Amino acid sequence: MIEAAPRKFHPLVLVPFLITFIWVFIQFAAPLSLPPGSVEDLSGSVGRVDNANQTAKMNPFARWVYESGDVNCHQKASRSLFINGNEMPYCARDLGVFIGMAIGCGLCLYIILDLKVWIILGGLVPMGIDGVGQLFGLWESTNPIRLITGGLAGFVTGLALAYIFFAIDQGLSDWRKKRAARRASAVIGGAPTGAQGAGDQVGHGDGGEKPQPEGLQEVDRADEPR
Repeated sequence: MIEAAPRKFHPLVLVPFLITFIWVFIQFAAPLSLPPGSVEDLSGSVGRVDNANQTAKMNPFARWVYESGDVNCHQKASRSLFINGNEMPYCARDLGVFIGMAIGCGLCLYIILDLKVWIILGGLVPMGIDGVGQLFGLWESTNPIRLITGGLAGFVTGLALAYIFFAIDQGLSDWRKKRAARRASAVIGGAPTGAQGAGDQVGHGDGGEKPQPEGLQEVDRADEPR
């Protein structure tokens, strides 16, 4: 279970946030970088290259993004959003996952939520139900629903991903504190205390003999034979 943390800036969480935010930005930038209406149907299968003939005509940036989607997403036109008259590199559900992850990581820049089991299930179950129902032909989902259910799953994933980096940050902070404490302890342990230093000075000064009080010295002189 993810423990709640004080509301302060968590610098290491900036890493997953920037990665997910930039990736989301790229999804919108790629179709905008192409001529309007130049990418109309990329329907294919996951795990194989289906649209090499189309991606070969794109600029290097868009080609890289669309080739990534070609391998990792079915890219069915009916299940994807269009921008600038161009189909986006990933389907609506995948896009929702990406956006949700960016939002989850962004929230955790200052707040690490107490991620309960019901929150995890609330984020993942809707996408599972919608996807399985559609797979078995029980209903045909819509792009807004795909976007929302994907966003919920991505949001929970983003929270968990951010906590991993938060835990690493906390571990490094604790390690630095322990190392500083060990160094301080070593410095203090190697220096003599004030009482010990004064005792050594008295014990070893003037041949190790302690000076006698003045009154006793006069009595000793009075007892000497004349």
